[in-house]
Amino acid sequence: MYVGALTSKRKNTRRKQIVVYLILLFIIIPVLNFKQEFKANSIPNPSDDKRFGIEQANDMMNFSLINNDLNIFYKDIIIKDDLAIVNNKFTIIIFNITNQEEPKILSESKRCINEIMKMQVEDDMVFIGYDFIPQGSSMAKIQAFNISDSTTIEPIGCFLYYRFIDFVIEGNHGYVSTLNNKMLIISVQDPTNMYIVGELGGFTSGIYRLVVSGNNTILYNNEYFAYVLFIDTSDKENPTLAYFSTDYHSIIDASIVNDVLFLLSTNSLIAIRILDISSPLLLNSYYVSYTDSLYINEDIVFIDSSTRITIVNVSDVFDFDLITYHFLKDLNVSYVSSLDFHGDYIYFTCGLGGISVYNTTEQYNFEKLVQTGFEDGDEIYYENGLCYILEHERLNVLNASDLTNLTQIGSYELSSAIEMEIESDIAFIMTASRIEVLNVSDPTNITKTSEINVLSPRTLKVKNGLVSVLGNDLFLYNATNPNAITLLDYVFEIDVYGNTIEMTNETIIVSDFGEIISFFDYSNPSDLQLIDILYIEEYYNIDKTFLYGNYIFGVSNWRDEILVLNLTSINNVNYFTLGEFSNGFNDIYIENDLMYLTSWYSVLSVYNISDIKDPSIQSEIDVLSQPIMDQGYRLAVENNTIFLLNGEGALQIIGLDSDNDYLADYLEEEVYLTTTGLQDSDSDLIVDGYEVYYGLDPLNASDASEDFDNDNLTNLEEFLYFSNPTLKDSDSDCLLDNDEITIYNTNLTASDTDLDLLVDGYEVLVSFTNPLLNDSDFDGLLDGEEVLFHSTDPTNNDTDADGMDDYFEVQYHLNPLDPSDKYLDLDLDGLLNIEEYSYNTRPDSADTDRDSYSDFEEIEFGSDPLDPLDFPDYSKTFTTSFAGFEGFTVLITTISVFSIITIYIQFRKNRGERVD
Repeated sequence: MYVGALTSKRKNTRRKQIVVYLILLFIIIPVLNFKQEFKANSIPNPSDDKRFGIEQANDMMNFSLINNDLNIFYKDIIIKDDLAIVNNKFTIIIFNITNQEEPKILSESKRCINEIMKMQVEDDMVFIGYDFIPQGSSMAKIQAFNISDSTTIEPIGCFLYYRFIDFVIEGNHGYVSTLNNKMLIISVQDPTNMYIVGELGGFTSGIYRLVVSGNNTILYNNEYFAYVLFIDTSDKENPTLAYFSTDYHSIIDASIVNDVLFLLSTNSLIAIRILDISSPLLLNSYYVSYTDSLYINEDIVFIDSSTRITIVNVSDVFDFDLITYHFLKDLNVSYVSSLDFHGDYIYFTCGLGGISVYNTTEQYNFEKLVQTGFEDGDEIYYENGLCYILEHERLNVLNASDLTNLTQIGSYELSSAIEMEIESDIAFIMTASRIEVLNVSDPTNITKTSEINVLSPRTLKVKNGLVSVLGNDLFLYNATNPNAITLLDYVFEIDVYGNTIEMTNETIIVSDFGEIISFFDYSNPSDLQLIDILYIEEYYNIDKTFLYGNYIFGVSNWRDEILVLNLTSINNVNYFTLGEFSNGFNDIYIENDLMYLTSWYSVLSVYNISDIKDPSIQSEIDVLSQPIMDQGYRLAVENNTIFLLNGEGALQIIGLDSDNDYLADYLEEEVYLTTTGLQDSDSDLIVDGYEVYYGLDPLNASDASEDFDNDNLTNLEEFLYFSNPTLKDSDSDCLLDNDEITIYNTNLTASDTDLDLLVDGYEVLVSFTNPLLNDSDFDGLLDGEEVLFHSTDPTNNDTDADGMDDYFEVQYHLNPLDPSDKYLDLDLDGLLNIEEYSYNTRPDSADTDRDSYSDFEEIEFGSDPLDPLDFPDYSKTFTTSFAGFEGFTVLITTISVFSIITIYIQFRKNRGERVD
């Protein structure tokens, strides 16, 4: 009995153990399944492979550029031997300056994809840096050019990185400060293969510029509490921070000469000895005002500002001496972009003012030798082959009989010029205090005939020898004899703060800054009479008007409507508005039923107004397709030829292009002898404008089969892709055009094919991401976002290998570079971040579905934490406390429970107790 009973007891024990195990398994398995159900994440579909079609001419783009020669913006200038190398904002220009008074252009590079940030010259190499932004990229590039032959500027290599602030090339190395608080040292010994050799990071956040001399590199920023970092770069692979200081405030420029660091702040010139980079020694601090940039020539420091050049002798670093200063207006320079020295000469670059050359044999006296370009542009006027450009301080006259080669033939110095009217070889120039009357019949010898003194003049108009001027009062002058101008009449303190004046044969119309328009009868010029006032409540801020027939068109830079006054009956003037235009206008010109408008959106629009109440768009030209500087455009139009001037002096001449071949009719007829009306005069399948722009012959069909840039693409193939037949890398992304087509399948005319903010070359050569997929690891983050903003790996969807993908961590402000944050409970709901990820709940909200039950509570009692209509079932007695743990953890826990139960049963059995 005893043995049988014992045997029976053992059998019962085994049965009960099996039952317990089965019960536990029934609990655990659903938990594991439940976890898997919520762990599934939607994976984005990969981007379709996009093929790029041929860029076609816009049907409305029937105007093309004739001349852009005066559209320059000179920035950096560096003198090397008898060469002046200039950063022209989008290109590099090399001048021969053997003759100081006549700099001659030797060569110019192809246009960069974006504005050149900085230029450096080292031996026979020019290095430029610029950002990639236009096509959605957010990268930066250093491009190397070979200038050993100064008549050609040949691109030979490039270096890509994600956004840098500044760079300096010295010897075989380049030093780069980046937007992610690093300094890179790159090898430039072989400019065709530039690469990173060392880096130093962890700087305090700031925008750092740098200056380098030998093994000393200084980084500085212009914040008020500025950090100045002293870097030892003797070991290029392992640069070290030797010293840093916050003692110097608002540093805006720096230079190193003979182990002395000169720092320029907003109010001081500071000298620091850096013979021992780890222990810099302050030598001197000298007060200066009006500071922008610092230039050093031997022992002389030149400090430029927006108003003047200050010259300081620093031969004694302990005791600086002011030599002199020159106001820029006295030098006839509006501002200085950059300057450099060549013997006794200083070369200024002045933006659109071009180059100014000064003889400085005596530093006290600057003798101006030459200046090219215009410093600003207020008004433009064209008549009989002459183009008049009014600057703030000068009237310029250009011979425009040949529109492809404008030459300046005369000028006249002015002061504070604002507005210009020209009639019968007499120019009336409104300045801040009077009207200057100039005889321009001989443009090479402009003379002043008289002046009109008016208190605070605001605008003027000239018609048939009569001049109306609006200041605080309205004045009318007889100017038929420009040598003896007489006042005919005036209206005292009119109730209009006038902005514009128009004159019909008998009426002066004054519009104000508000919504009042006043009409004055001057049929008897000696007796001005107010005949009507028109109140226009729904229109205001008239900035510019144009009289056309019986209509006055008024535009405002605040409005997207055009006010039109009908003057058919001067005693009963009515008006209407035209809408649906680009917001805000700068200027208006009307000729032959065509209305030309410039706007703040960089668009020149041409409308047909033959039906004056229903204008139709004829052309819309994006003038920013050329490197002009701002949107302050002024217009003059003559026989479908548009003279477009901006506020900084850039002049573009645009002509009718009747066949939309990107070549204006004027150029086809007068210069290239191509056929107006045919897009392809030589029938080689390449449009004429493309051939002219890239130096092909539009009358020679054989050049279509040639390969100008030796990139294994014929000129015709380049045209079909609309790439550049003179460059092996048309989009400047560091991938050859032919490789983009045959190997990478990328767009050879756009630097960022997949629009992921990374340049194609960077994806192929550096990050090893897919240039055709904007999310190479399918984690929901653009490749560029990972590289530029999060420092995550764009080829790994879980950079820190913590079981949570990068997108989830970024989305909920976890750290995708720290695996330990998976064990944190961000919202304190009882679920770890990794558990929240498993269930697809929010780690930053304790109640993801906002049903008043916490995520933990819902998971614990079997409801869906993502469904606000699914509530916990408290009748259930089991828990899901294993939920969210990794499978290995669950397995260990299960084995532990089984072991404890087995030990407990064995313990009771050994004591002879019943285990049922």
